[in-house]
Amino acid sequence: MEKRDVVRCVLNGERPAYVPWSMGFTKEAREKLQAHFGCEDLERPLENHILKLGRDIGLFEDLGNDRVRDVFGVVWDRTIDKDIGNVEGVVLPEPTLQGFEFPDPLNPRFFDDIPDKIARFPDRFRVFQIGFSLYERAWTLRGIERLMLDFLEHPGFVRDLLSAIADYNIAQTREALKYDIDAVYFGDDWGQQRGLQMGPTTWRAFILPVLKRMYGVVRDA
Repeated sequence: MEKRDVVRCVLNGERPAYVPWSMGFTKEAREKLQAHFGCEDLERPLENHILKLGRDIGLFEDLGNDRVRDVFGVVWDRTIDKDIGNVEGVVLPEPTLQGFEFPDPLNPRFFDDIPDKIARFPDRFRVFQIGFSLYERAWTLRGIERLMLDFLEHPGFVRDLLSAIADYNIAQTREALKYDIDAVYFGDDWGQQRGLQMGPTTWRAFILPVLKRMYGVVRDA
């Protein structure tokens, strides 16, 4: 069996010949492993079963001073968190999308290395990844405290914002589906250290319908 077959076996609820694995690391841990194996690309020595495609946390412009800006205009301070960073400032200070322009979801940089990666690792399970895919993308733009209040005070804006984010994700997903991939990963996070950030009523009212729309595009394909 190829690695791709082993992952499919698991997802189909069958008993695999062995347990497949796929490992990712923080910046510090990755650098230690690169030094240990004597190579920059860890995919070959780790023999991961999942081939990660796309740019899961996005594209960034280096601003210097441990800060980067993503394609949505959000500035991330990587002074402490070296991998993603902490949001600095607010892109949407008011509960409106007027004057804000979404980036191009079909930016070639999201897709340009897909053929090469598939050619290098043809036996792996291929997953196109979109991180910060909905609620996370919303709070990075609006600020988490503001967005929490918006659920109560500006529900129409929240729905508009989540819908626009979903449109962006769906456009990117449709382009990714032109390649020979096996799955699409939508990263999102509604949890805290203890419990959830919102109750089930709010989640079902705002988040669930948009998830169904995004997931439906992938399921239909």
